[in-house]
This record gives sequence, C-alpha cells and structure tokens, in this order.
Amino acid sequence: MKIIFISDSRLCGVERINLGSHRNIVRRINYHCVPGLKLGDVKRYVRSENFKKLCNQSRVVVFLSVGINNIPEDIYGRTGEDLDVLYKRIVKKFNQIEIAVKTVAFNAKVVIATIPPKELERTIRKYPHKSEKLGTLTRNHQQSYENFVCRINEDFINDFNQKETQVHIPLHRALRQHRGRRGSVFSYNKLRDGLHPDHDLKKHWMEMIVSRLEQCI
Repeated sequence: MKIIFISDSRLCGVERINLGSHRNIVRRINYHCVPGLKLGDVKRYVRSENFKKLCNQSRVVVFLSVGINNIPEDIYGRTGEDLDVLYKRIVKKFNQIEIAVKTVAFNAKVVIATIPPKELERTIRKYPHKSEKLGTLTRNHQQSYENFVCRINEDFINDFNQKETQVHIPLHRALRQHRGRRGSVFSYNKLRDGLHPDHDLKKHWMEMIVSRLEQCI
C-alpha cells in the first residue's frame, strides 16, 4: 500500500517531523505539499505523469488536506443562493479529484481531511492583500466564514469519508475563534498567522493523520 499525501502550505515540512512509533507507515508516504494549493491544482496534479508514476501499486491511498484556498474571505453578506453555488462548486471539484484519482488507479482510496478554519484578523494582518474585498472586518465576518467551512466539513467531507473509507481526520476539531483554552493544542493561538499551525499543532495533526491512515492499510 502506498500513501500519496497532497496538502497546501498548512502541512509543508511535515515529512521532517519525528513520529517515532509510526516510522513504518511514514516511509510509505509520498509527500506533495505546495503553498497556495487550490483544488484545481490538485486536479491537474492527479492527472499528471508524475502522479501516474507514483500509482505503480495496485492499492493506493490518496490523502488530501486542501480546500482553504478555495474559500473567499468575504463570505459575510452573501445571499444563501450565492453560498449554495460556492458550496456546490467546491464539492464538485473534490468529486472531480476523486474521479481523476480512480481513473489512474481504480482501486485507490481517497481520504479528505476536514478543513481547519482561519482567524481572519491575524491572517489579513500578515497578508494584507487578502483584505481587498472585505472592508471593515467584524466578528460577523469571522463567524460567517467559520460557518461555511463547518458546512463543507460536516455536510460533505464527513459523508464522503464515511462512504469511501470510514476513516475521518477532523483537523478542524475545536478550532473556532471563541472556543478552546488559550493553552490548548486546538486554540487559535496555535495558528501562527491565523492560518498556519505552529510546530506543536502540526505534529499533533500529523500523529492523528498517520494513526488514522493506518486503518486504510
């Protein structure tokens, strides 16, 4: 069994984390982590020759930790119809990725990690160009953003994993702005710039990811 690990910048560098007792499974992972990775980029990658070369075994697990870059920050104020269109567009792209993977390796399993939200205020302070459409940032912007991310996680990703592998990797767990104690590994303070996890949270995520991927083998 080979594991192909595809992620955006949130998990860049995870291959250097020492996971001790999980050494055997870590050796079987091919890491592909790219900053700013969008779902369209993933779709192109799984259709590439490089991906086909990796799928040279009959059983393959493709792990995806992506999606945050497809969600615009200016969710607040959009109509329900607009949000439905955006939701369906994101779900469609995930489904297209699954189809593309199974076109290359029909016995492959796809596991999608839930999407951790981000703290908009800290992210925009670090990356000011992201605030162009937002104007004045309020708590309602943050809540609306988190609610939309939660909808994707609970209404789509959870169901997808139940049907596909019954392996669920909830990276978003308890990461909401007004939840989690300050010292908790799940606190927003563990997101260094409101987006990327610090070393402790990243290691915690990797231990969860690897232990649950073992269920697929």
